[in-house]
Amino acid sequence: MSHEQEETTGALVSGKRTLASPNDEELQLVVSGKTYWISRSALLSLPETRLGHLALQHKPGDSSRKYQFERDTKMVNPILNLYRTGELHIPGDMCGLAISRELRYWGIDSRLISECCFKRFKETLREVLIVEELDSAMKTDSVAKDSLSGQIWLTMERPGHSFGSWASNSSC
Repeated sequence: MSHEQEETTGALVSGKRTLASPNDEELQLVVSGKTYWISRSALLSLPETRLGHLALQHKPGDSSRKYQFERDTKMVNPILNLYRTGELHIPGDMCGLAISRELRYWGIDSRLISECCFKRFKETLREVLIVEELDSAMKTDSVAKDSLSGQIWLTMERPGHSFGSWASNSSC
C-alpha cells in the first residue's frame, strides 16, 4: 500500500475530520501500518494512560504530530473510542489474555471495560487461568497423567496426544 493509499480512520464530516474545538489539534497514530486520527483533547481525557501521556507531552503547534506503534490493530478502535466516548467495548472474538496484554501496554485499567463486555472478559480470563493451572498440575504430577481424570483432561485438551483421544475427537 503506497503512502497515498494509506488507510486512515477518524471522524469525517464533509471530507474533514471533526475536532472537539477549533483550537484542538489532531494527532496521527500509526499502528502496525494503519493510520488513525484523534484529537489531543480526547487523549487528555485519560492522562494517566500511554496515549494520555503522549498528549500531555505534545505541545500545540509541535511540527511532529505522528506517533508510531507496533501493536495489534484489533484493539485500536475500541481504545480510541474509549477516549472519545468514555466507554470501552471489547471485540467478542479476541482472546482475554490478548485484550489484557493490550490494555496493559496502553496503560488502561481493565475496570474501564463497559459492563456489557466485562463479564465475558473476566470469564475468558478465568478459563485461561484454569487451563494454565491444569497444565501446570499435569506437568508436575505424573500420577495425575495416569489417572482417569488426567486422561479425560488430556483427551479433551490435546486431541492428538494418543490414538484413543484422536479417535474420540475425530469426526466421520
